[in-house]
Amino acid sequence: MVNSFELTSDERSVLAVLSKLGEELPGTFYILGGWAFDIWAGKKTRAHSDFDLICPPQMWDRVGERLVEMGGDFKRQGVTKRIVVSNIMLSVFKDPDDELRPMSDRCCTVEFEGMAIPVMDAVMLLDTKENLYHRFGIDYYLHKDIHDIRLMRGLLEQGI
Repeated sequence: MVNSFELTSDERSVLAVLSKLGEELPGTFYILGGWAFDIWAGKKTRAHSDFDLICPPQMWDRVGERLVEMGGDFKRQGVTKRIVVSNIMLSVFKDPDDELRPMSDRCCTVEFEGMAIPVMDAVMLLDTKENLYHRFGIDYYLHKDIHDIRLMRGLLEQGI
């Protein structure tokens, strides 16, 4: 049985910003990581420390700029842009696979809490989570990753 956690007002605010950004700049980013699993589940199932977004390299700057224009606080940039929206960190990554597979092949919009949220395709999301650590030579999962993998396997078995 999956526990259900209440969304905080800050989390709702971030989701509203991401929904609006998805409307303004369609197909330019999607959510992956733990929040993507919960969006597919239709509810918050665990605590999260941040939101992970990914976008094509050519849109990375524009997505970051727009998040700041929408009230985000730019924190730093390196390989990842870090922007705080409503007291929650958003990590914005450049998509390394964009030239191999267009984002439109890996992204879809899912209704969550009355908002249209761009997220990674469910099957790809599970594959990414299951194989991410192995790609870096790590042969174990964190507890949160085991939770996410079990959650998505169950959702896919139910035919989401």
